[in-house]
Amino acid sequence: MDIYSLGASFYRVITGVVPAGNQEEIWPAAALSLPYSNAFCRIVDKAMAQDRRKRFSSAQALMNALENMYRFDEGYGRLLRKKLLLYAGCGCMVLAGTLLTVYGSARTTGERYEKQFAKFQESVETGNTEQISREGLELLNNGTFEKILEKNTEEKAEIFYKIGNAEYAKENYAEARRYFSYAREPNPEEPAYWRDEAAAAIKSGDLEGGNQILLQARREGIDSDNLTYMEAEAAAAAGDWESAAGYAGQLTALPGELGVRACLLQEEILRQNGTAQERAELLKMVMEKEPGILWVRQTALAWLRLAGEEPSDSRKQEYFREAGA
Repeated sequence: MDIYSLGASFYRVITGVVPAGNQEEIWPAAALSLPYSNAFCRIVDKAMAQDRRKRFSSAQALMNALENMYRFDEGYGRLLRKKLLLYAGCGCMVLAGTLLTVYGSARTTGERYEKQFAKFQESVETGNTEQISREGLELLNNGTFEKILEKNTEEKAEIFYKIGNAEYAKENYAEARRYFSYAREPNPEEPAYWRDEAAAAIKSGDLEGGNQILLQARREGIDSDNLTYMEAEAAAAAGDWESAAGYAGQLTALPGELGVRACLLQEEILRQNGTAQERAELLKMVMEKEPGILWVRQTALAWLRLAGEEPSDSRKQEYFREAGA
């Protein structure tokens, strides 16, 4: 049974309603008045997310969420703490004091982690690459957070991945490759980690290493779109522009980050033999996909490069406006 089916089974049990075939017609469980915690309802909704990439990546990830439900609902966490205190009170005072001390320490550690993680996320949202790398490493290297990260492997992988994205944006491709590899270890089912590790390896000059990652990803059953992107990167690095354009062209219409990456790669390929108009159309497509801040910056740089190559003053000014210059 896949993740969606598990979520749909939960949904039917708690609502009494069989989910409709059209997901847009399904009322989120969290929006209904149900005799279940909001956290549990949100977990069910995530399992049934319309966008597969927003669902839990595996049954283990879903189980982790259920076991750590306090992360989805503060009220649940407060209730759990009250129960622990009540049980502790039934023991002797010495034992209760010991439990409270240990619990208080764990709670303080958890609160410090959440605060530091929130700060890291703010840096990711603003695209401050230096802060992303520094704050991400502070989270990963803090020994008091080790147990928290061991229990939340997907979150740990995502921290590595965001650091990798920051290094990639700074064109530190060897470092980016290293962090993408670290992200892949705790969560090998995430195709973006394979894709971006291969791309970083290729851009660092290690075409053979990138092709090896591509072969591994194919054996692991990574989806065809992400494999196609890796093929495009490898072909471009080898100077096979025709094949690279063919691979990338299959992906430019896709939404989300993969479509953004494909458009930017295709624009890079068209610098060899394409027209300025073709490149401009691709950059406009990127902005229509509402990319993250790091990709907005990459697109702005491409507009500036295009403006620098344009002999026409009117076109040059148009490209400068698109770049936000």
